Order: sequence, then C-alpha cells, then structure tokens
Amino acid sequence: MSEARKAYSKAFYAANKPYFAAYRKANSGKLARYSSDYYRKNQLRYAEGQRFLQEARMRLGWSQAAVAADVGVSQATITRLETGAQPLETFRKRDKLLEVLGVAG
Repeated sequence: MSEARKAYSKAFYAANKPYFAAYRKANSGKLARYSSDYYRKNQLRYAEGQRFLQEARMRLGWSQAAVAADVGVSQATITRLETGAQPLETFRKRDKLLEVLGVAG
C-alpha cells in the first residue's frame, strides 16, 4: 500500500471514528451473534480436521496439561484446539505445538 493510501486511510478512519464506534455499539449483539454462529457452524469441520492433535497427544501418553506446559499455553487452549472450538490456523503458537507433538506442519 502506498504512503498516500495509508495516509488517506488513517485520515478517513480518524474522521469517521465516532460513526464506527456508534455502529459497533448499536449492532454489538448482531455482530457477536454472527461471529458466534459462524464458529459454531464450523466447529465440527475444525474438530474433524484437528483430530490428529488429540491422536498425537494420546500416542505420546501425555495429558493436555503436559502439552500445554510445553507449548506455553493453558490446558483450556489445548482443549479448544482438540475440539475444534479454536481453528488451528488462528493459533499463534501452532508451530511450537506441532513440534512438541512431533507432527509435521
């Protein structure tokens, strides 16, 4: 993106910031429901695609807490990943998790 385009975008956002805030406030419930529905609908798809995480962990004989400690996240995060509640693509420590489990990424 060119510097002129960046400057325009920044000025546009600054000038319209109150309108954006008012829109988000007025539609917060709708936006939250959309986001929640989207992930709920896709959770099964993510869970099927991420089943290998639990299989690899079980093959090693590790608990979720042990994997979480090695990766540096909470046990709840490992649960969310294994159940598909959190897509692996959005997980910031994805490479570390795959390395700990010995799975090729």
